Amino acid sequence: MRPTARILLAMCLVSASVLGAAGVPRGRAEEPRTVTLRVAADETYRAQNGWEGTIRSAVGTISDIYTKQFQIRFVIRDIVPWTLGESSSVREMVRRLQAEIPSGDADVIVAFTRGRCAPLEYGAAMPFDRVAIILTGCPGPNGPTPVPTEVILSHEIGHLFGAFHVLPGAPSVMRGGPADRFDSQTTRVIRLMRAFDFRRGVLGLDEAARGAWSAIYAEGHEPGGVNPLAAKIALAGMDAYRAGQHAEADAALRVARDMAPADPVVRMNMGLLHSERGQIREAEQDLAAARALNPGLLDARTELGFVLVKLDRDLEAFAEFRAVITADPRFARARVGLALVLTRLQRIPDAINQLSEAARLEPRNGNTQYGLAVLLYRAGSYDEAWQAVKKAQALGQQVSPDFIQSLEQKAPSH
Repeated sequence: MRPTARILLAMCLVSASVLGAAGVPRGRAEEPRTVTLRVAADETYRAQNGWEGTIRSAVGTISDIYTKQFQIRFVIRDIVPWTLGESSSVREMVRRLQAEIPSGDADVIVAFTRGRCAPLEYGAAMPFDRVAIILTGCPGPNGPTPVPTEVILSHEIGHLFGAFHVLPGAPSVMRGGPADRFDSQTTRVIRLMRAFDFRRGVLGLDEAARGAWSAIYAEGHEPGGVNPLAAKIALAGMDAYRAGQHAEADAALRVARDMAPADPVVRMNMGLLHSERGQIREAEQDLAAARALNPGLLDARTELGFVLVKLDRDLEAFAEFRAVITADPRFARARVGLALVLTRLQRIPDAINQLSEAARLEPRNGNTQYGLAVLLYRAGSYDEAWQAVKKAQALGQQVSPDFIQSLEQKAPSH
């Protein structure tokens, strides 16, 4: 959430027919809907006195607001501990939340952390997703007073129901306004999507629901951002492809492309699909187009770097990875790519430095630890290579028996 600067978004209520298309049964639109939450609290948040009561109070306040406005109430299913360790980017927090905290039988996961502040970022949630990060204890844009947790929570919950950053105007929680203040567009989007099935996700929306949302979005939105519905459909398409559902992936990416043909996130995901299919030239075109549309889309630039490596264009790849790290030094995957290029250029000590930093930023990535072990072996640092191998194995990474044997011959004491 960026209340003043913005980033990981028809003057009547939607008709009964539109509500029906979005999945809300006719005649039951005003019956309360219960959305269950699994709450994750990291070590910085749990260090506060009374932290659990504070979470329950904030969720209760937002539940009262959403029940009054939209007949949606929120119930905490459970509260689980989460250990983040060293501070990382908000993007990485979201990635780790998705990977490390299972949803269980809850509809959505909401994580609370404290003091991990970034300029004008107070939370993160992608529209139509199932996870949200709430950054507390961070000074507001107009002074040292922290942004109220309830404001951040209401904003990010709105994103989960498909709300986006609206144009400046009347005070709205989607522009950093009070937690209970909703502009007309946000009100209509949340009412349209109040029965959104978080478990099925965005691919569960039918054409009528997508069209109704798009009509509201077309009335106006914060300029410069991606189309959140198209972007989420494209991301879901890639998830379907990786799950072996290739027909579903193709259909989703076609829908996303038709909705937003010039959207950088959509073009990026089309590039990823081409890359995974081995269509490297097509991948380069799509990823380069995504970079041109939005040079700040670091994921696209990183993946373009890996495609350029496959095309043996190492210097161009180096430039992409370096640009990403300059923009965000905590972007671990770009450091992995930079280490790959440096290795190909026989600059092993520099490659080790980059991969060591990537391992520090993502200490639970066994593949990075394994790669670091290989580089340390090449540099003759056998004891350190053993340490990296052991970390990789502890994280569940499969290590080549031949590599283990070679390492044992160099350092038999291990």
